[in-house]
Amino acid sequence: MGELLMTVLLVSILWMILDLLKVFFQEHREGPGNEAVRDPGRQKLTQYAEAFEGLSETFLKLPKLKEDLEKDDREEILKETSHQVCRDCEAMEWCWSEHREDTLREAYDRLFSMEKGEEELPRLSFCIRSDRFLAELRLKYQLARQNLLWTNRLFASRRIMMDQFQEIAGIIRRAAGAIYEVDEVDTQVRRILEVQMKLHGIGVREMWKVERPDGCRELYVTMRALGKKRCVGMREAAACLSSACGERMIPARDSRMVINQDYSTVMFMPAPEYMMLCGAARVTRDGEVVSGDSFAVYHRDSGEMILSISDGMGSGPEAGQESSQTVELMEQFLNAGFDRETSIKMLHSVMLLRDSSCFSTMDLAAVNLYTGECELLKVGAAATFLKRGDWVETVSSTSMPMGIIGEADYECTKKQLRPGDFLVMVSDGILDAFPGNHGEDKVQELILNETTDNAAEMAKNILEEVLKFRRRKAEDDMTVLVGGLWRR
Repeated sequence: MGELLMTVLLVSILWMILDLLKVFFQEHREGPGNEAVRDPGRQKLTQYAEAFEGLSETFLKLPKLKEDLEKDDREEILKETSHQVCRDCEAMEWCWSEHREDTLREAYDRLFSMEKGEEELPRLSFCIRSDRFLAELRLKYQLARQNLLWTNRLFASRRIMMDQFQEIAGIIRRAAGAIYEVDEVDTQVRRILEVQMKLHGIGVREMWKVERPDGCRELYVTMRALGKKRCVGMREAAACLSSACGERMIPARDSRMVINQDYSTVMFMPAPEYMMLCGAARVTRDGEVVSGDSFAVYHRDSGEMILSISDGMGSGPEAGQESSQTVELMEQFLNAGFDRETSIKMLHSVMLLRDSSCFSTMDLAAVNLYTGECELLKVGAAATFLKRGDWVETVSSTSMPMGIIGEADYECTKKQLRPGDFLVMVSDGILDAFPGNHGEDKVQELILNETTDNAAEMAKNILEEVLKFRRRKAEDDMTVLVGGLWRR
């Protein structure tokens, strides 16, 4: 059922994308600055969103989750049991006609005892086939429980698909308000840029701007190198653009380094005010070759620095593979344009749909390099520490790992970072290295005693101190990830 729904979903999205591309390119032949031209595309996206919302609502009409057997289920169990055992019994008339109420009362009493988990059941006081009746009753009850479990599992899959459709609808609605908000660059700025670019051997064909919801501006420039067999460095183009715009502009990460004879479109954005330098240190559990912890550090084109740690359940290759996939999927979702909370929910849905008993945590820190604001999202993760001078703050979480319960259980905390602040993220192995419930206090003390301004050295020193306390014995995988915020 889940695979069929996923197939339908993927095919629907592919058709939607193909149709959207046709509309998008048709509109841009006449120029993206015309609101009247852009409206059909926006309406098209809105229709797609409404369609997915309609699909989501259909799941609300399906059977609901049942925590236990209901009255109708018990009646059906007794009906099938009596039909199987009593239909050819010489005492059937006496039990089910003359003493029906007594028979039902005792039968229901035994059934309720089964639901409580009792193994030994007293015989039915007047039934000449009591052993056979109770055996058949237990069999029917077990089948009903099994059906209940499968029904609930099917409901959980449907609920996941319903949530997915809702998330996709939200993504499309956001796209309707963002994809088509493309405007022409100011005429004076464009003329200045074209002249400066031409002096540096670069020809500009088109130039558009997008104002993001967070206030950041993106510039898209379609250009090529002038002259035969000539290439121009992207830094030279960025310098020209910065001069024309009156602020430092940089190309998006992973952009091409040189401009050649072919036209290409490059996205430029204002240079962030801050930068984050990161370092990590980790050790594998004694006796294991592969760590069950995974971490990642990467930039997003939106000007965010992402730090994440995932702790797989247990240790060894299986836990390492689980945590590695969690980190990689999160990175893919974020780079695809999903917001952080949507990415967490979708990742949680993937974990639920998989037939696996291995779970993993997710500890994610997103630092806005323009404002210094940091958002911490924790899904069953260990505490995170914020160091500012001679003061350390602890951010804890009581959420459950992904894939355990039906709905994503995550906690979100926002902090304002300043230049010189350090963000210290750890896996459970670091906190569990200390006896009792003093792990957070001990790690906080270690961080407070750190005097280095080097993130890599700080991570190494913290791990070293923890290992010293454990006499160099690692009873669990340990990971320390440190990020320091500095002004450019």
